[in-house]
Amino acid sequence: MRISFSPIPAMVWETISVGGKEMRISFSPIPCVDYCDSMVSEDDRGFRYFVCNPTTMQFATVTFPNKQFRGNIITLNLVFDPLRSPHYKIVSIRGTDQGKRLLNVYSSETGSWSDRAVCFTPPPHMAHGAPVYFNGAILWHCEDKNSQYLIVDTQCLKTLPMPKAIKYDFSGWFVRYRVDLTPMHAAFPELVWNDPEKVHAFSVLGVFQHPKEEDSNVVLFVDGRAMSFNLASHASRKLCDLEPGFKMAGAALDYEGRDAYLYFENLSCVKFYKFTQPQQFSSLLSSVVKKLKRSACIVNMSVCSRNILQKLSEEIAGNIDILTEILLRLPPKPLGKFKSVSKHWLALISDPKFCHSHTLRHHSPHPLPSALFLSDDSPNFDFVPISDSVLRVPPLDYLNAHRVSIIQSCNGLLLCSSGFLMPHYEQLWQMFSVGGKQMPMPFPMPGVDFSYSMVSENDRGFRYFVCNPTTTQFAIVTFPNNQFKNSIVALNLAFDPLRSPHYKIISFRDHTDAKKFVINVYSSETCRWSDGDICFTPPPRMAHRSPVYFNGAILWYSHGKNSLYFDVESQCLKTFPMPKEITHDSYDIVDYFRECGGHCYMVIPKCYSTLKFKILELKQDFSRWFVRYRVDLTPMKVAFPELCWGYGGVFDFSVLGVFQQPKEQDSKVVLFVEGSAISFNLATHASRELCDFRHFGTVVDYGGCNAHLYFENMSYVKGFPAYY
Repeated sequence: MRISFSPIPAMVWETISVGGKEMRISFSPIPCVDYCDSMVSEDDRGFRYFVCNPTTMQFATVTFPNKQFRGNIITLNLVFDPLRSPHYKIVSIRGTDQGKRLLNVYSSETGSWSDRAVCFTPPPHMAHGAPVYFNGAILWHCEDKNSQYLIVDTQCLKTLPMPKAIKYDFSGWFVRYRVDLTPMHAAFPELVWNDPEKVHAFSVLGVFQHPKEEDSNVVLFVDGRAMSFNLASHASRKLCDLEPGFKMAGAALDYEGRDAYLYFENLSCVKFYKFTQPQQFSSLLSSVVKKLKRSACIVNMSVCSRNILQKLSEEIAGNIDILTEILLRLPPKPLGKFKSVSKHWLALISDPKFCHSHTLRHHSPHPLPSALFLSDDSPNFDFVPISDSVLRVPPLDYLNAHRVSIIQSCNGLLLCSSGFLMPHYEQLWQMFSVGGKQMPMPFPMPGVDFSYSMVSENDRGFRYFVCNPTTTQFAIVTFPNNQFKNSIVALNLAFDPLRSPHYKIISFRDHTDAKKFVINVYSSETCRWSDGDICFTPPPRMAHRSPVYFNGAILWYSHGKNSLYFDVESQCLKTFPMPKEITHDSYDIVDYFRECGGHCYMVIPKCYSTLKFKILELKQDFSRWFVRYRVDLTPMKVAFPELCWGYGGVFDFSVLGVFQQPKEQDSKVVLFVEGSAISFNLATHASRELCDFRHFGTVVDYGGCNAHLYFENMSYVKGFPAYY
């Protein structure tokens, strides 16, 4: 049975005379619609989108978040490059009532559509339905001077000039070939090259440039035939006769370039299939078989038949040692999906020892983060992808809390807090004049969410969490008593998987002496807070809410000659010097104070009237600061003239991250400039836009204190005891 696209009653019926009898027949069918006695479903009437691999015959049906999303779709575009990623993406363009377009991206890696839509106004007559995927971007042509292209990884729209082929930097068009088909016309005189109006009728189906220019050719459609024309030798060759399998008004379809689609034989996977049976373990086994050969674990797979492979898969699936070795080699994200295979796999992957072994295998001494969380104490987060393999950071909605804020990130774990809740009857009321009458109206309090019910009278919804965004594991921080909790000024997180699989929480609490503070330490290994209080007097204006975990210690900067750091293992407070740029009487703003890759950095913008600044680094023994990089952003300003870098001779930018690499030419700094996150290479001075937040509406002015590193890892988060 054919797939139905419309029910029979939707046809157009006419009454005509047949054999002297009046009969109703379908006379004027609606074009582009197939008719059938039943529909696949009333929800889609059989109209669906598919992604498929013709070689393997794998396919996936495209689904959408809701009916409204689907109903507004104008077109879908496919993005896939196996040299960049094994995962494909789908770019949807939807219409709005205001004539604008909304753009969302689906990733087969995450299995979800992007949360935010990119809103844009297309140029006149932009061909949404005729996209081209080229050099990591989706391109559309139009009849205007300029069109647009979408950089898929960063989801940024940029302008593309129309011809006056596209260069790799999208800067302009140039003439690649000048073609004269006269030799082909002479070689095939039997073909009808003209239509009735004496106009040459042919279409270009494909242009194929080869490394050897003498092999380059163009394929054309002429009079029902597909012809190959060599662009160097001008030799012609018939590829095939295209018999008209479908006719309209007695004429064969006239194929054009937009009707031709390239086909590559490949084994790219279209859809993720859960391994519900041990026999289905073969695909995973083949991906790691080369590494297992080195360990002499299994025989050469090239001589294994399908039956041997199936038997071997069953044996490996039942061998805990080999199965563990295979799973340890996989990245964190697939492991989250593999938990659903069976209870046995769930127990294995969730085991704390397995999680720690996996983290040690994939966590280098100086790792590069996957992305940056950007948090401004609002309910929403933004993120900046640093690694090409991570384009979306998991949301924190699994915490099931109001107004989640990130306090600190530490080697893959996050320390977060939730918003404060108050019942509606405790709102502040203020008298306002409405229609000449004085009426009481609720007056909102900043940083407070009002609700008809609170999580508990004890905490009013305000809680601390330790979580792993990759595994979605989390633990609610508990305290010995209410007096302990109510005296907390700040919490700091200490975690280094290369030192220990356990994390620690350092609490900053008020002392009876207003000038002093008390430190206590919680260990996830013992599940206890330390009994003894460490009492101390902090230096002037010490930033206890801006901690950095570096080399086994928690550091805080201050506006004095020296500050303090806390050695987590020995639980001792020690002093370390501040940079000479910071003095007790100065009001310099520390724009960036973070650790990354085993280095502790600080940026102090002394003068905002210049694009030059220094990146300072602290020595491993905490003895002194030195200048690691001298940065001049002038090349970036030249590369991005459309950005507003400031007003009145004062430049406005923030450092989000400093990433030093083993190869110095790969080291870079990420900055936030007028709603854009931009990467600046510290050696070559090349710039690259990572993310443009201006398409998301109101732009938050992020600074270094709002940026938190995100590492994909399997680190285990152990829960807290229930004190009360």
